[in-house]
This record gives sequence, structure tokens and C-alpha cells, in this order.
Amino acid sequence: MLLLRGPMKFLSLLAVVALLAGCGFRLAGTAELPASLSIINLTTSGFDTEQRQQLERRLQQAGATISNETSAPTLSVTLAQLSDNLLFETGENQQTRRLVQQLTYRIRAADNSLLQEERRLRQETDLEIDLLNIVANDRERSELQQQMLNQLVSRMIYQLQRM
Repeated sequence: MLLLRGPMKFLSLLAVVALLAGCGFRLAGTAELPASLSIINLTTSGFDTEQRQQLERRLQQAGATISNETSAPTLSVTLAQLSDNLLFETGENQQTRRLVQQLTYRIRAADNSLLQEERRLRQETDLEIDLLNIVANDRERSELQQQMLNQLVSRMIYQLQRM
């Protein structure tokens, strides 16, 4: 098999990138929000400070400017941890739990008319727990909840881009 080295490898990569750019290819998640949502007020509930900052960054990456302008539409987003239920015990010190998060959002115009009625997005995942390792369980639960939130926010932004 022929392996490309040095300048040929770089030129080949550059040609592929140019070809993809020329045909209109875009990476997933790079679409912009509609012009009507280019400046928004953001209200949140159920988010801690770090989660809200992450949400703001993701909206800004999608093309929104977060503002307090009274003429801008308001995006209201609520995050809820719906459940953390025991599904079954898989061994003497093992459990499987189901974590469920819900993100609810709606958009109101400056005159308080509804631009986007309330939508609910739900994310579920299962967590394997070792009852003898509480610290690792807490860390894994936190990481899973963060991943779930990332997926929910991505889905919300995807839907907003199609408004």
C-alpha cells in the first residue's frame, strides 16, 4: 500500500477539504439560527451556573447574541431531572438505574406573543452502579447527566435552526 508523506500528504488533504467546501458540505451542528433569533433574551430554570454558561456558549456558537434588550424575543428553557429509578439488581453489589432528564423550551416575542409553543425534549440513559464504590458512582452519574444535557441542548438548537 502506498503511503503519502510530507508535502503530498498535505496537498492531498488540502484537495479533499477544498472539494468538500466547494460542494457545500458543512459539519453537523454548524448551521445558524434564523435571523429572528439572532438576538435573544434567555431565561432558565433548573440550571446551575456552569450549565447556564454552557447553554449560553452553545447558543452563541449557533449564532445567537444573548442580550437584555426588551425588543428581543425571549427563549425560556427549563431543565428537570425527572427520575433516577432502580431498574434491577444485577448482583449482590450491582444495580442498574435509569436516569431521565427533560428540557422544556418556548419562545415569546417582545410583545409576549408565542413564537414557539412549549416543546419538551426527554433523554434517558441507564447507569450501572457498584454499591461498594460510591465516589466513582457519583462521578459517573454526574458525567452521564452532563452528556444527557449536551444531547438535549443539541436537539433544542437543531429544532430552533429549523424555525
